Amino acid sequence: MAAPFPDPRVELAEVARLTRSQVRGQNLLHPLATEPFDQVCRFTRDGRSVSWATNGSVLLIDVSASSSIVFAAGTPDQILGASKRVQGAEAVVFRSNTHSPATWLSEKGHSSLVIALGLGSNEQLLVARKSATLMIETRGIEADWIRFSDLLALVAALPPDHPPDGTGEVIDGLRFDAAEVTPRLQQLLPMLRRWATGDDTARSNQIASATDEALRELVEVVSPELRAIDAFIDSIGEPLPDEAALLGSLAEAALEAKHELERRPGS
Repeated sequence: MAAPFPDPRVELAEVARLTRSQVRGQNLLHPLATEPFDQVCRFTRDGRSVSWATNGSVLLIDVSASSSIVFAAGTPDQILGASKRVQGAEAVVFRSNTHSPATWLSEKGHSSLVIALGLGSNEQLLVARKSATLMIETRGIEADWIRFSDLLALVAALPPDHPPDGTGEVIDGLRFDAAEVTPRLQQLLPMLRRWATGDDTARSNQIASATDEALRELVEVVSPELRAIDAFIDSIGEPLPDEAALLGSLAEAALEAKHELERRPGS
């Protein structure tokens, strides 16, 4: 009889040991997971920020990337609209109406990078915006570490990003057009410039190294607008426009800053 796969939380602890990082609590929702991802370790590999998390059932591995294509593999992604099968590709890949990966997949070896991940029916790779995210069922630390290495190889082969089309200021590789949001949310532009990033590791490091004064300012300015941010995001369809993605990242930063202040001595 084959040995059972280890508990994902045990594997996460081993990942933290291998990468000399630490396991921390978090509260991250994912559309394909019934339970939030509540434990994570963050580290840097091959010059890229990595977030490796679990909810006790599956693993969620996020690697920073900056690419001009958007696609899902294994399972379609309805939020970003990556639900149309790419015809002619060796790998089962789903695209949206924009930023198609078809040309990239047609180049030698690129489809094999997706195939190498060995995605099961309940697993997904999502390449979008500023990251490549892999949600997998654990197969044991050795097998999962190989799949992580395969993910890094895929990210390294992605085509480079280009300045996004449209109008407005470029923030974290996205466009923020103030005319697309209410005057109330327009006032958050200085905070967006400083704190809005979709890279969880970069945001965590930025908050951890910030002064108490900077964090208090972030919390005091953004917290009263969290409901307005939620209302704006809920009022628009999917895929989310850049303005919604940036405001969502800012809201996450404010919540993390509040938690960071609470845990600091003397708070």
